[in-house]
Amino acid sequence: MNFKGRHQTILGPSAVALLLLLIAGKAAAHAGPLNKAAMAVCQEKQRSASCQYEGHHNDLYIGTCQYVTDEDLICVRNKPIQPIDPDKKDTSSSHEKTSPVTVLLQQP
Repeated sequence: MNFKGRHQTILGPSAVALLLLLIAGKAAAHAGPLNKAAMAVCQEKQRSASCQYEGHHNDLYIGTCQYVTDEDLICVRNKPIQPIDPDKKDTSSSHEKTSPVTVLLQQP
């Protein structure tokens, strides 16, 4: 076979540009909003200090404070997520709805 004088292009400029966009898009997909509770528990702590916070689904996250930026710390989980027993939680945050009729019937 004679390849003399032939130019084989593996990736053209547009293919390279598309590849770079796909890589950049994948990297941006990992960046999401930061958990405010995880940041709040580390506000007054030092790096590597132990921390824990309650998630949105009756779960407890336990970890250590780590830098997320040059100045801000966030609680990074390093232990399994632990469920919180709803019976031991404060009942004022219960999801039960009480109707006005029920309240009137419960009065002495």
